[in-house]
Amino acid sequence: MSREQIRWKELRRSFGIELNKIYLKIDKQFVYNYDIILISYY
Repeated sequence: MSREQIRWKELRRSFGIELNKIYLKIDKQFVYNYDIILISYY
């Protein structure tokens, strides 16, 4: 693998990790809201 390819792979990996963090935050927020909705229904 060339240095360029390796650098690109690293970039994509760190980008993927950042995306995962964002999705986890959204997911937690959604689950939290969902709990509130369920509680308010019962």
